[in-house]
Amino acid sequence: RRQLRDERPADTSRPEDADKPHVTLVQEAPEAIVILDSQGTIRFANGAAQDILGRTSDDLVGKPFGLPSDPGEHDVTIVRPDGDSRLAEMRIVDTRWGGVPARVVALNDVTVRRKLEQTMHDAEARSQETYKRSQTFFSNVNHDLRTPLTHIIGFSEMMKNERLGPMGTDRYKEYASDIYSSGTMLLYMIEDLLGIAEAEMHEIDITDEICNLGQLADIAVASQRQHAAEEGVSIEMDCPDRLPGFRGDARRLRQGLFRLIAEAIHCARRGSTIRLTVREEGGGIRVALDEVRDPKIVQMELETLPDFEMADDPFVSAEDSSAPREESLALSLTRKVMELHGGTLDIVRAQRRDPETGMRIGLRFPPARMIR
Repeated sequence: RRQLRDERPADTSRPEDADKPHVTLVQEAPEAIVILDSQGTIRFANGAAQDILGRTSDDLVGKPFGLPSDPGEHDVTIVRPDGDSRLAEMRIVDTRWGGVPARVVALNDVTVRRKLEQTMHDAEARSQETYKRSQTFFSNVNHDLRTPLTHIIGFSEMMKNERLGPMGTDRYKEYASDIYSSGTMLLYMIEDLLGIAEAEMHEIDITDEICNLGQLADIAVASQRQHAAEEGVSIEMDCPDRLPGFRGDARRLRQGLFRLIAEAIHCARRGSTIRLTVREEGGGIRVALDEVRDPKIVQMELETLPDFEMADDPFVSAEDSSAPREESLALSLTRKVMELHGGTLDIVRAQRRDPETGMRIGLRFPPARMIR
């Protein structure tokens, strides 16, 4: 009987010390563990390893590992019998197993993570390509539209001012003036569109410099006085001599204030006054543009068109209406500039039947950017 027991073939599906506590720990470990002998033959694979390799213990034990077996870290692709591929991070260290030299292989399935990383990388690459194309597109639009417009504005200005001599008929001079005004307005619209598109693409990186909002507002008002006079609107400014500094992008703030005042002039009634007020408020600074309408003109309009109400129609011009549209290009650009600085823009439209009311546009600059 002893001879028969000694000649019975060994069970290769279990390590010789499979009943020892450390073998049980490896078997139940959540990480995929494989034990190799010095020849690279599999001597043991726990349940997690069988799952990732797609084979049972009987199919693995006694067979070549088929993957790199040198100590260290490896990135490997595991092709399972069912044709599925798994990506894994593999770590191999030397050890002893059953009293003889062996190697412990730890496998970490990273298939989902790697596919997600690749997806994110591809999305970022597509985003960068879209960004480059958009940059090229807007650069071309800027050049292709501004160049002819600059010529139209320049030549029409020469004609309306009769720099090369009289035009002969006053009507031609009026036409030239209309071309000049329309071309200038179109140029502003193009600049606003490009500015909004730039902000929507998150291209804008504002610079932090100490600005004087009162001075920036004064520059914007001064640059618009002639335009206001041509539209029959006057501008008044009320600003204290001393204001705290504001940390922001002076160029973009000046652009936003310029377009804001231009839009206010465009919407204001003829004969009205736009009063720009700058004040400290709530730890920050508030800039308000208030339209002061002439009660006599308002009363005359009510008597002339008693049943007419201003419709909030995007296809109806806001010119001379005291009712600026929040989604107009100029106000959209100014709102973006304010948002970049953590501020807000508010609009109150005039009530036509109330002579005491006029449009009101308010800018609030946050206390966090004040420099005292």
